[in-house]
Amino acid sequence: EDTDAAMALAFAAGARLTMLQEGSTCPICMEPGPGFELVQCGHCVCVDCAVRYVRTALGNAAEQFREQGIRCVLHSDGCEEMIMPGEIRLLKTASEQHRRDGATPLTEDEVSRFDQFTMESAIPHDSKIHCPRCERILAVSGSFRASGVRECPYCHHEWDLQAHAGEDAATARAIQATSKACPNCGMRITHYHGHDCHHISPSTNGCTACHQHFCYVCLRKHGRPGERMWHPECGHRQTFCNSSEIRRYLERTPYPHDTRCGCPICPDCRPGRPCPQCPGNCVVCLRLVPPAEL
Repeated sequence: EDTDAAMALAFAAGARLTMLQEGSTCPICMEPGPGFELVQCGHCVCVDCAVRYVRTALGNAAEQFREQGIRCVLHSDGCEEMIMPGEIRLLKTASEQHRRDGATPLTEDEVSRFDQFTMESAIPHDSKIHCPRCERILAVSGSFRASGVRECPYCHHEWDLQAHAGEDAATARAIQATSKACPNCGMRITHYHGHDCHHISPSTNGCTACHQHFCYVCLRKHGRPGERMWHPECGHRQTFCNSSEIRRYLERTPYPHDTRCGCPICPDCRPGRPCPQCPGNCVVCLRLVPPAEL
C-alpha cells in the first residue's frame, strides 16, 4: 500500500514515463529510448541514465542528499529543482520494464535507502554525525559525542570517537595544541599560520572527513557538508593571517600560535625554504619568528 501511495503521489505531481520525441536523444548518453520525465522541472532523460544518477547519489549520500531528495540530473546546467522519493518508486518500476540490455533495474533496497537518506538529511547539522565507513547519518546527543567506542546501527562499524577526533591519550596533547575540531564531525584539522585563508577549505571541499566548510577562526559552519554558503555571523571568511606585530600576539604555550586567529606556527617552513603547503610568505619564511617546536 505504501508503494502504491508513493507512486500515486508521483503521478499526481507530474512524474511520468515518456518516449523521447522522434529525432531527440537523452541529454546524458545521447541515445534514444524510454525517457523519465522529472516532476518539478520537466527535464527528461533516459531510464538507464536516471538509474545511474540515483545510484551515484546513493554512493555519496553525505554530499548529494537534501531534505527534499537529490538535485535534478541536469543541475550542472543550472537546474535547481529536486528529485523526490515518490519519483524514485516510479523510476524503479520503469527500470524494471524499460531498460537496455545489461542494465540493472533499481532494487527495493536502493529505494529504501533513498527514502532513508532523504529523511536523515532533515536532521539539523548540529545533531548528527556521519559514520566513517558507510557515511550514513546518525542522530546524536552530547553524551554520544563525549563517549568512546560507538557502533553504527547500519553497517555495524565500530570506531572511537575520541581517537577519530585526535583525542586519544597518545596524541591528544600534540594534536590539541596544533589543531581545531571540525564543528560537524570533530575531525582535528590544522591550519598553519599564513598557509592559505581561514576558510576550510576550497581545495579539499571542506573538512577532509565530512566536507563541512567552516571558519578556522570562529568555527562557524559555512552551509551544509560539501556545499559552501557563508555563515552570516562570520566576519573572517576568506581572510588571511595577519603577520604584522606577530611577536606581540605570539603565545608560546602549549604551542606557538597567533592569539588573534588561533593559527599555529608552521614547524616545517624555513626562511627561504617554504614547506609544500606554504606560498612562501608565512611568518617563518619571512624570518619574523623561528619554526615552531613542541
